[in-house]
Amino acid sequence: MDANVLVRARLRDVLLTLAEAELYEVRWSAGVLNEMNRHLSEVMSVSSRKSLCRAMARAFPDALVEAQSASVFIAFAIDSDLARAGCAMVDMAARRWLGGAEPAGIKEIQDRLAGWAHRELGSVVADLIAREEFIRHVE
Repeated sequence: MDANVLVRARLRDVLLTLAEAELYEVRWSAGVLNEMNRHLSEVMSVSSRKSLCRAMARAFPDALVEAQSASVFIAFAIDSDLARAGCAMVDMAARRWLGGAEPAGIKEIQDRLAGWAHRELGSVVADLIAREEFIRHVE
């Protein structure tokens, strides 16, 4: 759950009520709670914010999770289905990143994606993208 939905009182109430009814499992990180507190400081007193956080922690004792970095999340998503991730990412890069450029071959797009990943996310994601299986089913 992101801070933007926790800041708005009615939206927060609806979402947390649905979670209490066990329609989904709520999760948030310490960073999300800190951001929520920063924004709520404009409309709630310190004691009210503390009470809200205590009530949320009591209602959802398992909600607090360690925040995932973008690189960890992307590596997990790609590794869960390398071929499907490859199809999706090559298509996205061809349409959105290279839309006006000369058509690039699949291998060139893979190389560009791997280069971007290495610069922005690190070698773990870049190595996943560089694998042969990443483009095996791309048409």
